[in-house]
Amino acid sequence: MVRDRAREGGSLLVLNQDEVRQLLSMDAAIEATTQAYTNAVNDRVDVPVRHNIRVPSQQADMLVMSGLVGDKELLGVKIVSLFPDNTRRGLPATIGSLALVNNKTGQLEAVLDATYLTAVRTGAASAVATAALANPTAETLGVIGAGSISFCQVEGVLVVRPIKEIFLYSRTRSKVEILAGQLQEFLEKLSRPGKISLVDSAQEVCANSEVICACTTSSEPVVRGEWLRPGTHVNATGAFSPSMQEVDEDVVQHARIVAVDTKPGALGPGDLSRPLAQGLITEDEIIELGHVLKGTVQGRESPEDWTLFKSIGTAAQDVLCGWHVYHEALARGVGQKVTVN
Repeated sequence: MVRDRAREGGSLLVLNQDEVRQLLSMDAAIEATTQAYTNAVNDRVDVPVRHNIRVPSQQADMLVMSGLVGDKELLGVKIVSLFPDNTRRGLPATIGSLALVNNKTGQLEAVLDATYLTAVRTGAASAVATAALANPTAETLGVIGAGSISFCQVEGVLVVRPIKEIFLYSRTRSKVEILAGQLQEFLEKLSRPGKISLVDSAQEVCANSEVICACTTSSEPVVRGEWLRPGTHVNATGAFSPSMQEVDEDVVQHARIVAVDTKPGALGPGDLSRPLAQGLITEDEIIELGHVLKGTVQGRESPEDWTLFKSIGTAAQDVLCGWHVYHEALARGVGQKVTVN
């Protein structure tokens, strides 16, 4: 039930993480992400390039993402804080909040915890890309990294491909063991057969997987062309700055298609900025995924092709997912209303 504490004046709806989890399914996030990508290539979004504020004393970052999306002019602003040392404090390393804004008055309509929303929309991005680019019969999935977005990467890919075995690797053994347990419980809940294998290196993940999700902030590639089997699809979702690179130049140069969520954002991290600087690819060879979804650009041509999706996320996803959550909350009577003036 909505807990209404607004006595007079304006009020906004506040939703915590558990409530957002209740209201935002992976299927809904996939639908919102598909809309975000197609709206982008149809020029129905206004999404500035994400602003990254470095916090040197903490070796941390604060990311600010805003956007206006679609014919309904949905508005929102998200702040994500990436503070690696939070794990020592018993806090999440990634914390997000999303503000939804009324497009007629400019007033705040809602504030949502966006930590889970960010993870699920990132998993949805990989799901949409995998559906569009990976071999339809792919049965093996590899995940490199065991941080906050890794679980939802698997959840998303399971929606779109008949995965039977999942290979996991992280430099931190305890974290990947926790992830494996969560995924095993998830598979059992779905009554879906599947084997989960913990391996000893990123190379082993690459050698065994038809779909790979890289979820790290590594400064050195964890996915290398010399490790990949023919026909592999790679989702690179972790690197978000020029100093980070999950995928090496060989993969980028020889992929049948290099797709991104949005060019202005995805060209920044080292995955693409480094091969671009070396002249190994051109910007014209990099395609926004929305064009593949529309059918104006062909994706995979052969079962042997490598395909690559580089994503850093777009505010259009956050805004569409956030407004979905908002309307679901009103319909179900979930959340807390608070006075703001």
